[in-house]
Amino acid sequence: MVERKFGKKITKEECLGILKASAKAGLVHNTNNYLGDIVFVCNCCGCCCGMLDLLKRIKATTTLTYSNFQVSIASESCTGCGDCVERCPMEALSLVEEIASVDPVLSLGCGNCIVTCPTESLSMVRRANVIPPEDDREFPGMGV
Repeated sequence: MVERKFGKKITKEECLGILKASAKAGLVHNTNNYLGDIVFVCNCCGCCCGMLDLLKRIKATTTLTYSNFQVSIASESCTGCGDCVERCPMEALSLVEEIASVDPVLSLGCGNCIVTCPTESLSMVRRANVIPPEDDREFPGMGV
């Protein structure tokens, strides 16, 4: 990318700063999803990204993407403020009887919702059925 003038080299500190700023802005961190080398890192918004838009329209994120993490909601401390609902790029969260609720089929497992929760009622937990992505050398960058 650098040689083709599509990007520039940055330091590890600059990279971490970009990732933190992207998370603060509500962007979803995406990368190739397999056990090989990381080919790209993209920080996408739910309204402009073609891939996130497609996943939202077909309402089945777990069909095309998979995260080994999912949102866990501590209903006893949730105040129903709706911040997480507003923040979710996939519209996977809703309020049911003034308590946050997640649709696991729509959720990417990105964690965008947890950073806005004022009561820290949301957390990311590892799924029980962890699926390690395949290392597909035939099609670099095309994981599960």
